[in-house]
Amino acid sequence: MGKMRILQIVPDMRSGGVENFIMNVYRNIDRSKIQFDFIEHYSGESFFDKDIEELGGKIYRLPFRDDNNLIKFIKQLDQFYKDHKEYKVVHCHWNGMGFVHLLVAKKNGISVRIGHSHNSTAGVGKKGAIKKLFIFPYKYVCNIRFACSNEAGKFLYGKKNFEFIPNGIDIERFQHCSAKGLEIRKEYQISEKALVIGNVGRLNVQKNQKFLIDVFKKVHQINKDVVLLIIGTGELHDDLINYVEAKQLKDSVVFAGAHSNVEDYYSAMDVFCLPSLFEGLPLTAVESQASGLMTLLADNISKQVEVTDNVVYLDNKDSDVWASYIVSHIDSFKKLDRFQANRKAIESIYNIKIVAERIADFYEKYKGLFS
Repeated sequence: MGKMRILQIVPDMRSGGVENFIMNVYRNIDRSKIQFDFIEHYSGESFFDKDIEELGGKIYRLPFRDDNNLIKFIKQLDQFYKDHKEYKVVHCHWNGMGFVHLLVAKKNGISVRIGHSHNSTAGVGKKGAIKKLFIFPYKYVCNIRFACSNEAGKFLYGKKNFEFIPNGIDIERFQHCSAKGLEIRKEYQISEKALVIGNVGRLNVQKNQKFLIDVFKKVHQINKDVVLLIIGTGELHDDLINYVEAKQLKDSVVFAGAHSNVEDYYSAMDVFCLPSLFEGLPLTAVESQASGLMTLLADNISKQVEVTDNVVYLDNKDSDVWASYIVSHIDSFKKLDRFQANRKAIESIYNIKIVAERIADFYEKYKGLFS
């Protein structure tokens, strides 16, 4: 028997928390035994596509998200499974339309249909309400259930059983490096003495960067030697830039875009802030702790994310609380033992080597179905 080929189902492979998690597992799993292939749902190339192909993975494009033509998509998906009998397992990370994928996979005799919950809510507003309707059938069409946190599992599967799969990272990669941090600061003309408040994530409603800019404005009014460094791309990019300009903060806020060497950007930060409106279990919060940063999180984020003592939960509806905490702890941020924090994180359940082995063991458990 050759390699087990696992079909990963994603909207696309942009640079985001879920996608980074999948790539972390992919890079650390034994690829002499297990190979990942991907179905993406946009016609354009994604951030990680070249990495996938270099690791030996295949990418199939069914661009449903380009036209949202559901009938056409179902026909294409049905034909895909008829043409690709080699796949006996699918691992679906797409909660929105994932149930359609899993339903068609079931119809075509796919033996193992893994659902993977990465969020604790469907979203906000009308879009979230509509998405929730599509998510409801998901738990009935997957026969294996993974979740990145207890909250994410209960949200997607209700009372059905699920496996808690931590969002693992390469802990050692995120060890603080002063030299790399200084290089990043120099690149963006940030002084060595400045307090750098960091955020990593998609620029969208969920990540709540507008609120963070409000927090930063209040900190900046008290301490001018402070910079907000935001890593990521997304649909709110232009809106957030305009918001920063309206707040007269243009010279103190850096939108750095998405980068493969995000660990160097953590090294340039002094404190990490994630005031998200909702999360499953944010990979960035684990990364920031692995870099030894004080990590400020919205109080709706799972406590399962804690791997060090450097975590504080704050109300993501009160910018005064965040600003007050930052201003009153500026000196302590720079005194943390960032290397000790990394060593503690290595011993945690979020070590990707441990997570990848666990997932591989899980696939191996169903080896008899890979034929």
